[in-house]
Amino acid sequence: MSTVALGSGLNRAWAISDGNAGAAYPSFFADVKALTGLDWAAIRATDWRGKTSQKMAEFLVADFFPWTGFHAVGCDNSTVAKQVQDLLKSHHHRPVVTVEPGWYY
Repeated sequence: MSTVALGSGLNRAWAISDGNAGAAYPSFFADVKALTGLDWAAIRATDWRGKTSQKMAEFLVADFFPWTGFHAVGCDNSTVAKQVQDLLKSHHHRPVVTVEPGWYY
């Protein structure tokens, strides 16, 4: 996880899409005010039938996002969280590792 503030402050091009950026139909915005126009109910939903495009809204940063820009890593379960924590032991930057089963469905 990171923040829009960090991503938009990297001196890189960035955009908010209202759907899957790789699809043929999304709109792109370079204003954080566009976040208010996203379908947050669809984004948070675990059943998004009929809202597939809206579910895939993205915040995109061109070319590179620094590892140090991540402040947390959410994992499906404690086994994976432990594996991530073990991998991070050898790194200077160690984001918080949390178990977030509600993020996966």
